[in-house]
Amino acid sequence: MTTADVVAASKPSVAALTLKDKSGKECGSGTGFFIDGGLLVTNWHVAGVGAGGTGKLPDGKTFELVSVVAFDQASDVAVLTTDLPKGTVASLAMIPKPPPEGSDVIVIGNPLGLGHVVSDGIVSATVGPKGEASLFQITAPISPGSSGSPVLDRQGRVLGVASAMLTAGQNLNIAISADRVLSLERREPVPIADWAANAVTDAEEREATACLERAEAIVKQAVADEVAIAALIPDPFDPLEGPLMLESCLSGSRAVVVERDGGLVVDGGANSLRYAAWYSPNAWLAFPRDADSIKSKRRRGMLAALSAGHRSLELRPSDARTLRFVLLVSSPFLDDEQREQLGISSETSESLYREHERKLRNMNPDSERSLWEQARIDLADGNSASAAKRLELLAMRNEQWQNCAEFLELRSRAFADLGRHDEALKDQLLATKLAGMARDRSQQSSTAWNEWQELRMSAMVTTIDRLVAANRLHDAVALAEAFGRDHPDSLERRSMDAKVLVAQGDREGAWKHFVYLRSQLRQARSDDALRSMKAAKLAREVVFALLGSRDDSAQSEARDILWNESDEVIRERLKIVNKPAEPVAPDK
Repeated sequence: MTTADVVAASKPSVAALTLKDKSGKECGSGTGFFIDGGLLVTNWHVAGVGAGGTGKLPDGKTFELVSVVAFDQASDVAVLTTDLPKGTVASLAMIPKPPPEGSDVIVIGNPLGLGHVVSDGIVSATVGPKGEASLFQITAPISPGSSGSPVLDRQGRVLGVASAMLTAGQNLNIAISADRVLSLERREPVPIADWAANAVTDAEEREATACLERAEAIVKQAVADEVAIAALIPDPFDPLEGPLMLESCLSGSRAVVVERDGGLVVDGGANSLRYAAWYSPNAWLAFPRDADSIKSKRRRGMLAALSAGHRSLELRPSDARTLRFVLLVSSPFLDDEQREQLGISSETSESLYREHERKLRNMNPDSERSLWEQARIDLADGNSASAAKRLELLAMRNEQWQNCAEFLELRSRAFADLGRHDEALKDQLLATKLAGMARDRSQQSSTAWNEWQELRMSAMVTTIDRLVAANRLHDAVALAEAFGRDHPDSLERRSMDAKVLVAQGDREGAWKHFVYLRSQLRQARSDDALRSMKAAKLAREVVFALLGSRDDSAQSEARDILWNESDEVIRERLKIVNKPAEPVAPDK
């Protein structure tokens, strides 16, 4: 098709959008186009610029924007409903794959609010300027107001959505791949009018920006100070990457699965930053005499940063960067006096944190971080089918997840809950293997080596569950025996042996191992907190095996059994009816 043919066929489906603020005053312009179901596609930053708006078609017909049914702020796309009856406007077809480099493109948009204007060019790069797979670059000219325009091929099919201009170059512009729009999860409609509550005045915007800049400056200085202190120590506590690490956390650009110490892990950069910024752990190693003073000064500064961040969020409750900042610096260790300075109670602090997390996830529901965090929540809530679906989507989105032991263990648990035991066992065995390979790539007895070893041993304990569930009891026995030979004095060996005994019907034998683990939990509590925590975890695992469940009721019962009940009551609750046996003697 010629350019004229493409324009003639596609232009009737493209709308010039006018956005309005809470008072009904025009506050911006953009472009949208119609797809199947009478839905309108545009950019997130267009849909969210005001409190509503109208659209105008080339034939002069106008309509109101009604609600949002799908969105992803990180990708800058939104799908809206209008008040036009379905079938009123012809829909444009979307291609579910990125366009090839050098292919022709045609853009129909509303630059500078001038109406339906046509430009053309080529695909100059199949990825974004920073290598983003969901973006591509075009040479077709676009201007403010073109955001949300369809980027069409020679058949009039939508390759992507125009999003931004690169001001540093000539005719270098960004589009979002059509496949990103097609992959958006449809949600309950959110009325456009409800967005008015989140719209801010110019004065509020300026104050919010100033508060956030002041808050970020405090945290940046804290991170810079901590990096400088860490440089003075041969083996610093959890060394930081510096200001770039902070910026990647605040912008949302930080990768979720990253390589660290020989293997792939789920990124914990935000937790490391939070702890270092609040507590200056390296100060205790570098300046032991002045550590208390440094820590006190640091906490005062961080409290001021958090207060400024809260104020910015009050003014801009839906600003993603401000939400990330508040979540990043919200400390779980605030005392009552500090919470009072912020005007929140301990209960409010916790609920606010969870609400901010939920809000940020809902802003970017299809991002890797949101999918990962929501999968964990789903699994904790017993919604294993939803968790498995999200985890499988992650694996399709980024192949690195398939080589992350933490991911494989979580998916293994979801599969096991769904009765997909062969798949669960496959993931669990691979997780164990990956942890062992990462350990072997680390220097023996180093911190990294010990962490991977702990993960590997924990994964092997869980493997017993997967083997039993897959009716491979013989293999479970062999694994427990081999583990016992290699680690005869370990707590993990006790838990594995107990699980095998439960599967073999020897509940009395399993009880002996439980009694030993519980004794280690209580004995180590005062002088070895880590061993106590491990003993508690492994003792709970034995309880779950004896109960035959790990649901909410079993979780609650395990807590009572570990801490509150006598042996006689515990044996009755665990259905161990034989005469109490002597506890297993400690290993020698």
